[in-house]
Amino acid sequence: MNEVQGDQEQGDEQLVLDLARGGLGVNYWIIGHVHHGWLGILKDSIAMRDAALDVPPGPLADEILAAARIMAGQGRDIGELHWRGTAKNLAAVKEDGRQILVAFAPTLVGLPDDAAGQVREWLLAIAERIAGAARDRFRGAKVTEEERQALAELRRFLADPDGAPLTTP
Repeated sequence: MNEVQGDQEQGDEQLVLDLARGGLGVNYWIIGHVHHGWLGILKDSIAMRDAALDVPPGPLADEILAAARIMAGQGRDIGELHWRGTAKNLAAVKEDGRQILVAFAPTLVGLPDDAAGQVREWLLAIAERIAGAARDRFRGAKVTEEERQALAELRRFLADPDGAPLTTP
C-alpha cells in the first residue's frame, strides 16, 4: 500500500467515526427533549439502530453503513456509545447531543454538496424515527411538541451548521 492509499483509508476511517458520532448526537438530541422512561429509551434505541441502517443512496453509502454498524455497537468503540444520561437526566442528554452535533458540524460543512445532502437525509431520517418511536397512539401524540421543536431546530442546524446553532434552554 502506498502512502496516498494509507492516507485515504485513514481519512475514510475518520469520516466513518465522525458520521457515527453525528448519528449518536442526533439520537441524544431528540431523546433529550422528552421523558420517555426506560421502555421508551429502549424503543428509541431500536429505532435509531434500524433507521441508521437504512442508508439513502449516494456517494457515502459505504461509509454511512459502517457508521451505522458502529452506532449499533458492532464496530469500533467510541466514547459517544457510553451514554452517561438517565431517564431522569434529560438536560444532560440533550446537552451531550448538542455538543456532539456542534463538534460534527465541520465534518458536514467539509463534505461535497451531494455527500452532505446524503448525510443530512440520513441524520434527519434517524431523528424522525426516534421521535416517533417511544409512544403508541393510545398515549397521545406519536411525536410530542417538544420533539417537533427539536426536529425543526435540528433541520435548521443541519442546513446551516455555522449560522443556525442548536440551543439548550
